[in-house]
Amino acid sequence: MNEEHVNVEQGDSAYDCDSEWVETSGLGPCIGVAIVFNGHVSITHQHGAHANAGYDDFCKEINELVPAAARTSICPIVAGGQLGEDDPNEIMKDRNYVLSTISRLGFGSPQTLWCPDDAESQTILINTVTKTALVEIDFEDAPAQEVILQF
Repeated sequence: MNEEHVNVEQGDSAYDCDSEWVETSGLGPCIGVAIVFNGHVSITHQHGAHANAGYDDFCKEINELVPAAARTSICPIVAGGQLGEDDPNEIMKDRNYVLSTISRLGFGSPQTLWCPDDAESQTILINTVTKTALVEIDFEDAPAQEVILQF
């Protein structure tokens, strides 16, 4: 996949993207996970991660793509998981499941930015050239906030 920009929608994943820009947006209660290895991005956007085969499928693919020896130096980017309107107990199960799976697979500590309850949504935007991830937090009545992470 060598498109200039890849956008991953809810319920989807993209693997081993060598595009300059890779993103997923509209993360509220859904959880997004991005893993960058050798300049390639694998990313998923899943609702109900603890009870949804989509996240488990993503993890199986990542297990094949990223050598175990390289994982401790990779700190996945995790966003979404907003506790707001959906059942907070289910969202906490999703959050815990995602983080425990990342740990079980042997990755380094995730860079986690949970979506605030008063936010509209979050976006993860990966730039493989600058080796940065922008996590944008959108609010209905306030300016967006941006957090830039290095990978």
